[in-house]
Amino acid sequence: MEIKITEKIVNHDINDKDITVKVVRNAIEKLVKHDFLAKDEAKARAKKGLLLTVVNYGVYQEPCNYKGKAKDKEEGKEGAKQGQRRGKARAINNNDINNAKNDDKPYIPIFEHWNSKGIIKHKKANQKMIGHINARLEDNSEDELKIAIDNYKTILDSEEYYWTHKWTLEDFMKPNNVVRFLNESEPLKVFRSNRAQPRTGTVKKGFESPIKYDNNEMDLEDY
Repeated sequence: MEIKITEKIVNHDINDKDITVKVVRNAIEKLVKHDFLAKDEAKARAKKGLLLTVVNYGVYQEPCNYKGKAKDKEEGKEGAKQGQRRGKARAINNNDINNAKNDDKPYIPIFEHWNSKGIIKHKKANQKMIGHINARLEDNSEDELKIAIDNYKTILDSEEYYWTHKWTLEDFMKPNNVVRFLNESEPLKVFRSNRAQPRTGTVKKGFESPIKYDNNEMDLEDY
């Protein structure tokens, strides 16, 4: 297939300021260099223009020559989709594994929540600590125990409350200790200081707590 190009075609018929003779010439030179086009200099001079031949024009017109590429393109798209599906499946599987681990070890969310409060941080949970937490989870939900920890942290950090004793998580989770900080015990009300009393130890001697506890209840049986 032959194509004739003249300056008239470029300047007047195409009539696009971005498509100049120079642009067309450079494009043609690249196509010729890579054997997509062939120039016929003799005919071009005779016809006062540039005569180009499309190399392998017949090959380009055969649809079968594009089937492989189209198939590869479709396979590439499908492969990308499969990769995305596998990635999502792995993410879901990892979440399932993490949830399964927490189901097998229900103390972990409580342990992590306690450490996040910075009261007394523990590098790892010992067996007694795990036993206390698991025992409390039989009577209270995970959220209830987390809120109890939050209440304990609030009371320790504020001058508005007289309680200052810091327990380890193991001690905090003993039955007669954690119960004081559950919402149902109203700890933010019970442990509020009398403004006339200085904030000192767990309970200032001579200061009567609004709630009655035997001193021996601080460290009762494990669970």
